[in-house]
Amino acid sequence: MIFSEQTFEALSAYETQYRTAINGDWCSNPGRAALALMHAELERIDKRQSRMNYNCSTCVLTTVKRIGRLYFADKAERVAKLAAEAAGEAAAAPEAPQPDKNPAKSNKAKTTKK
Repeated sequence: MIFSEQTFEALSAYETQYRTAINGDWCSNPGRAALALMHAELERIDKRQSRMNYNCSTCVLTTVKRIGRLYFADKAERVAKLAAEAAGEAAAAPEAPQPDKNPAKSNKAKTTKK
């Protein structure tokens, strides 16, 4: 996973901005606090310092696109992990006993007509 649980939850609030930036090549400014969080996470992941102009539309779009791609990759990984865990739990669950193919015969005496 790329992000910690707490960071992932904080970034999930801007999912519509990520989708718009990636698919539509534009986005509204999510705000200085959100951009600061996104920029800090990008610096942590890239392990390099970069400049951020919070009033530059190109800087905002680039940051939102980059963090959005990472967010959706992380989200897909988390969904796949949950699906694998659910499948593992289903496989580990005890199976129900199979019904007998030959049902028990009744003790009722057979009567024949004479």
